[in-house]
Amino acid sequence: MSDTTVKTVDLDAALSGVSQWRIAQIRRTIVYIEQSIKTALEPLVFEPNNLTTWRAAIEAASHFLHGLWLQGGLLGASSSESYHVACGLGSTMTQDDVEGGLMIVQVAVQIVHPAEFIALTFEQPTQAAA
Repeated sequence: MSDTTVKTVDLDAALSGVSQWRIAQIRRTIVYIEQSIKTALEPLVFEPNNLTTWRAAIEAASHFLHGLWLQGGLLGASSSESYHVACGLGSTMTQDDVEGGLMIVQVAVQIVHPAEFIALTFEQPTQAAA
């Protein structure tokens, strides 16, 4: 079991003007994405909080999202229009985060039109920097 924390933007605000039945589908999709990426990041909990681990986190999340995009689960003519994944010092983490063993992965996905990207932030403990 992972200690990963997931923070999601306010979906009600992001989805204003979308019918209620569609909102339920969107929420289920977001939960699926959250749980799948959280599971993909679990093996990294025992890794050092460094560039190699950050690249592995980006690759794990991107691999899942690319598959979801190929299946039609994300909008966009290309994968780069459908999702973004970031993890690294200066982009998602401060030096204090790194030294404290906190890896932060930010994911943005586009699952509805014309809504903007829905942002997810995954915070997972790793080994503290030596």
